[in-house]
Amino acid sequence: MSEEPGERAQFWRHPGLPGVELLKAHYVRHSFPRHTHDTYTFALIESGVEVTYYRGTDVDISAGGLLVVEPHEVHTGHAGVPEGWRYRVLYPEVDVVAAAARDLGMDGVPPFTPEEIRAPGSARLVRAAHRATEQGDRLSASTLTRQALHRLLARHTR
Repeated sequence: MSEEPGERAQFWRHPGLPGVELLKAHYVRHSFPRHTHDTYTFALIESGVEVTYYRGTDVDISAGGLLVVEPHEVHTGHAGVPEGWRYRVLYPEVDVVAAAARDLGMDGVPPFTPEEIRAPGSARLVRAAHRATEQGDRLSASTLTRQALHRLLARHTR
């Protein structure tokens, strides 16, 4: 992470759901070069704007927006406004998302929409799950994370 003033990041493992990691960060000048993850990335922008190059185009994600990056998809990230962006990210392993899809009766994990997701209910669930992990409430964190994954799968896949 950059040493710029005001920039900070906290990364940790989910207290009640193995195979899920989390990030809470504020970035102003820091930028992410082209990279991939072995996991899914569910990013909720809490303030500011993040610009992500994903699937051949720049996607601006503003406060309240969600972006899903699928495993092994090349993407970048940088601030879209001078004040940067604050976000919360869930990084569930493929097996965790596949189990959530099976819970819903899906044969596999369908592709997620590549655009910014503007869905206040989905954003609230992701935020609640994330906050429960910060508080160390294993049961609530696990339950809310599963609910968030179920909602994202049910409403934001193609």
